[in-house]
Amino acid sequence: MEEESIFEYLARKRLAKERLEKNPNTSDSETLNLALPDYLSPEEPGEDLGELLEQEIEERNYELTDLELSLALDYLEEDYKRSQNYAVLLFERAQRMNPNSKSYDAHLRKSWELTLRATRDVELAIRLDPEVNVILPGAPYEVVFNALQNFREQLYFATEFPSCYKELIPLHREMRKAVGRENYEAAAKLRDEIKGVLLRAQPQIPKMVFSHGFFKNNEYF
Repeated sequence: MEEESIFEYLARKRLAKERLEKNPNTSDSETLNLALPDYLSPEEPGEDLGELLEQEIEERNYELTDLELSLALDYLEEDYKRSQNYAVLLFERAQRMNPNSKSYDAHLRKSWELTLRATRDVELAIRLDPEVNVILPGAPYEVVFNALQNFREQLYFATEFPSCYKELIPLHREMRKAVGRENYEAAAKLRDEIKGVLLRAQPQIPKMVFSHGFFKNNEYF
């Protein structure tokens, strides 16, 4: 028997969800197996099919039927929303924890993984259909990507510098804007302010960090 494709699986999941919505008391095993986990936990991300979907799409050179395109975009929209919403929820929970605890690190690490997953979903949806508006109806893609970038930035600082990240984030965003305007004098001043905040919060940070670490090689600096 030929192996089921990712699109055939997504079609069965869609049909199962429709059946479950029409008959929540169904005892059909396939319907329950395919749709019940998402039905019972609507806020949590479901199984990650993104890599399989992307692989299949690339093997087909992005040539999909209308049904396949619809199935793919529906999955990416739902997975993006669930992944990013849950990433934010985990981040908010972490803020009520001891920054030195393993639970704090675990929550931020999982939040980071889900945010990368959400970013992948958006990027793939745009490659599939540049005119697609299912991810955030009516919102330009720049808004979506900026929101994801800002959240990744927040996660990074909260992980690396939990004692001062709230002070660092607005400074860093202003520095990015200054660089974008090619106002390097203003960017340099903001960079010095960031260094001052870091050294006041964590004076043990070696000077080499500022010339070889975060400010040169890290994507956020």
